[in-house]
Amino acid sequence: MAVFWAKKPRDNYAPTVEKHCRDVCEAADAVLASIVPILAPSLGIRRDALSKEFRPLLRAAALLHDMAKVNSAFQRMLSAIPGAGIRQPVRHEILAAWLLSDTEYLGSWFAKLRPETETWPVIWAVAGHHVKMGDPARGAQLFDNGSGTDEVVLPLSALSTLLLDTGRELDPAKELGPIAPDRVFATIDDDEGGLEQSILQFAEHSCRAWQRLRLNQEVVRRVAILKALLVAADVAASALMEGGGEWIADSLSKRIEPGALNKVIAKGTRGSSPKRFQENVANSTKNATILVAGCGGGKTTAAYM
Repeated sequence: MAVFWAKKPRDNYAPTVEKHCRDVCEAADAVLASIVPILAPSLGIRRDALSKEFRPLLRAAALLHDMAKVNSAFQRMLSAIPGAGIRQPVRHEILAAWLLSDTEYLGSWFAKLRPETETWPVIWAVAGHHVKMGDPARGAQLFDNGSGTDEVVLPLSALSTLLLDTGRELDPAKELGPIAPDRVFATIDDDEGGLEQSILQFAEHSCRAWQRLRLNQEVVRRVAILKALLVAADVAASALMEGGGEWIADSLSKRIEPGALNKVIAKGTRGSSPKRFQENVANSTKNATILVAGCGGGKTTAAYM
């Protein structure tokens, strides 16, 4: 059986794609559990309600976030000599998001697991967990014709266990069904069914979904939180390699006490009394306070207050 790596070796160790996705899922649990006590009050909802809403979606996003690293271009890039100029024709996170939304591949199955107000936020979190996914209609480049890769092999059969567990997280009653056969795409093929056109069609599909859902504040909130938590879990799991749930919980439990900032504030005010706007910021009871002031006016010091 072929082995698909998620990263280059570090200290003689490299996780497989499946192992890394499961590590990120474990880290996501720790991140969410640690942040809920702070996040829930700021959103004005109960802790149990926040956990119930986000835990299955975040776990699903974690299991899926790097699944498309099994593609041959990414695997070739990992083994390439540094400086060889081998790149991915399509970034792995964009490939994953496309697969989850295209009905020819995983789209039909994924869309049945939850309403689109929940499935699209997962797709967008996956697509944006490294860099912002741009819109080709506004000049963003999602396909690299100069990648140095002639073809991309997508061994979809290698994803079966990750997909099964994703289904169990979102709706255990829905069966995965048959997975599309492994596919080989020529990167120079710009026909309608080719990889480049498929990615462009995905971008259009994604934009239409966003236009449809962006006025739903619950969706906007869900996308923002899922993406932030997924990025945090991915960074933690990548840095720790093995486990690390206790370290994550301990690190996120640390808080800066107000007294620890007194020296910083004193340095910012140069020993003088705070300015009026700084006092207003310090006394604000709002979850977010917008301050407009010129450079060097004392905004950062006001934030510490």
